[in-house]
Amino acid sequence: MLERAARVKIEPPRLDLPLDIDDEEFLGELLFDIVAVAREAGFDAEAALREANERFAAHVGRVEARSSKDGRALESYAPDEMRRLWEETA
Repeated sequence: MLERAARVKIEPPRLDLPLDIDDEEFLGELLFDIVAVAREAGFDAEAALREANERFAAHVGRVEARSSKDGRALESYAPDEMRRLWEETA
């Protein structure tokens, strides 16, 4: 889903993490720790990720529908227009 969105310049807001993730092993350890903390807090990390992905997919669908309604290809939007469209379809 993120690759599909990236192809048409949809860049959703991201958390500003205070660290650089430049190593796949580090990323794995970080994800493992996040899942462990979520589990300890009583959350189902897999369900939470699935729901976040579904919300993102629905939002992308709204962006696509709005673009179609306006008679424009997603690729035709400038980055600032795409940000505005993303915010307007939230």
